[in-house]
Amino acid sequence: GDGDRSEWKRLCSEKPTLGSIPQERIIKMGFAKRVKTERLQKHWAIRMFVLIPKFLLYFKSDSPDCRCENVVYVEGCRVERFSGYLGHAHCVQLHLSVPRKPGKALEDNVFLFGTADARSLEDWIGQLSPPASPGNPAAPVPEPMQTPQMLDTLESSQSPGLTTSEADTGSDKEDTPAIAPRRSESPNPTEDAPHGCGVPDEAPPPENPHRDGVEDNGEVAFLQPLMCADVEEALSKCQ
Repeated sequence: GDGDRSEWKRLCSEKPTLGSIPQERIIKMGFAKRVKTERLQKHWAIRMFVLIPKFLLYFKSDSPDCRCENVVYVEGCRVERFSGYLGHAHCVQLHLSVPRKPGKALEDNVFLFGTADARSLEDWIGQLSPPASPGNPAAPVPEPMQTPQMLDTLESSQSPGLTTSEADTGSDKEDTPAIAPRRSESPNPTEDAPHGCGVPDEAPPPENPHRDGVEDNGEVAFLQPLMCADVEEALSKCQ
C-alpha cells in the first residue's frame, strides 16, 4: 500500500545503520553476494543482508555503524532459484512489485543475490516466499550466520578442479623419470655394467686355440704358421 511505499522511500533516503535496526524486527541476517557494476564490469561483492518485514536491506559490513547501501521492497515478490549467473551456483532471483530503487523504471524490478551453498539458498527462499513477519510458523528456523570467510571458502570449494586420482596422475608424471625394470642377475658382472664405464659393451670373443698370450705392450701374439715339412712329420707320427 501507500504506507509501505512511504516507509520504503524513507528507509532508502535515511539509510539506517545496522545497529539501529531493532533485533525483534530481524527475520534473517547473514552474508551473501550481490551483483555490483564497476566500470561497466559486473562482479560479485560480499554484503551483509538483513531481512525485516517487507524489506530486505544490505550493508557493506556487519559493523553496527555501517549504513545500508540499499533497501529492497520484497512484499509480494516472486522468488526463483537462479543458477550459474556470473559463475555462481546458488542464486536467488526476486521479481519485485516495485522497481529495485525509487525513481527507477518499473521494468527494472529484478533483484538477484547469491548464497554460499544450497542449504543457505533454500533458507533464504523459505524466508522470502511467505509473508515476511516474525514468528511465522511456515518459515524455517534460521541457520547460523555465515562469515565472509565461510562464504569464500564454500564458494572456492565448489570450483571445478582435479579429483584426487587426477591430481596423482597429472603433470607430475612428466617430471618423474621412468625407472627401467631391473635386469636379472647374471654370473658375468660386465653384463650389468653401464655403457662407458671401462667395460666392453659386448662379451669378448671365444678363446682362440692358436692364441699364445698377451705381450707386455698389450698386443696379442699368435703362433707362427706351421711349415709343410712340419705337417708331413706330424702325419707320419700318426700313422
